[in-house]
Amino acid sequence: MTAKPWFYLLFPLLAVAAPGGHSHNDYEQDRPFEGAARSGMVSIEADVYPQDGHLLVAHSRFQLDPENTLTRLYLEPLQRWQGKPLELLVDFKSDPDLALNLLEQELTANPPPPKTIVILSGSRPKRSPRLAYITLEGTVAELRGQGLPANCRYVSGPWWPESSWKGDGPMGAGTRTRLEELVKRAHDKGLLLRLWGTPDNAEAWGEFYQAGVDRINTDHPQELAEFLKEKESR
Repeated sequence: MTAKPWFYLLFPLLAVAAPGGHSHNDYEQDRPFEGAARSGMVSIEADVYPQDGHLLVAHSRFQLDPENTLTRLYLEPLQRWQGKPLELLVDFKSDPDLALNLLEQELTANPPPPKTIVILSGSRPKRSPRLAYITLEGTVAELRGQGLPANCRYVSGPWWPESSWKGDGPMGAGTRTRLEELVKRAHDKGLLLRLWGTPDNAEAWGEFYQAGVDRINTDHPQELAEFLKEKESR
C-alpha cells in the first residue's frame, strides 16, 4: 500500500476525535515546539519566510534571524519526538512556491515520525505538495463558497467576522448557533475546523470545546492543555 491511501484513511479518525489545542505562533513561546508538544497540544504553528536557501521562522520580515530555521526549531525536534502524533502547521508568509520546494527538501532530509501531518497555511503555492503527509488548509470563506482546494483536510478563519464576543461572559445564543452551524458544515465535508483571533481564556475554550471546534487556538498552550485534560477526565 502506498502512503497516499494511508494518509486519507487517517482523517476520518481525526474528525471524530475530541477537540485539541493549537499552539498559535508557537515560536514566540519560551520553549518552541517542546513546550507545546509536551503539554499536550496536538497542533503547532510556525510562520516561515524563504531566505538564502532556508525557511526562517518569524512573524514578520524584520524579525528574521538566520539561526531560527524551521529545521532547527521544529523539524529536528519533531524527528526526535516519541509522543502522540502531531500536526505541524507551516504558514507561508511569502513566495509560497519557493517555500514549498524548501519545505519538501527539509522534510525529506528530516523525516517526521509516522502519522505526522504537515498543514500548509497562509500564501498558497501553485502546485500540489509531493509528500503524502502534507495537506492544505482551506479557508472558512472557501468552505461557505464551495470552493475548497484539492487535498484540503483542514479549514480555518478569523473569529471577528463570526462574532464580536470576547469571552467576557456567556456566549450569546445567536453566536453559538452560528458557531455550531460552521462546525457542522466543516464536519459534513470531513474537515477539521480552526478559528484564529479568538478569545483566549477558559470561558472561550469551554464554548469552542462544547461546539466541537477541532483545533482550539491559543497563545497559552500549557493552560489550555490543563483545561482540556480536565474536560476529558470528566
